[in-house]
Amino acid sequence: MQAARSVAIDLPQKLLVRADGSAVRVSYNDPTYLADRHGIDGQDDRLEAVDDLLRQLATGEK
Repeated sequence: MQAARSVAIDLPQKLLVRADGSAVRVSYNDPTYLADRHGIDGQDDRLEAVDDLLRQLATGEK
């Protein structure tokens, strides 16, 4: 939020978990999309770390 106050509208980051027949779907906004949406530059390492964490949560990967 220090890079762009407007990003507060999209934080905290959320995961949508829903049943789709016999499958479970997990959706979330890509951190890079949020950075572009709010004009945040120079935070690539942090965005990658958040993306990795969200992917791990969504897929169960380690």
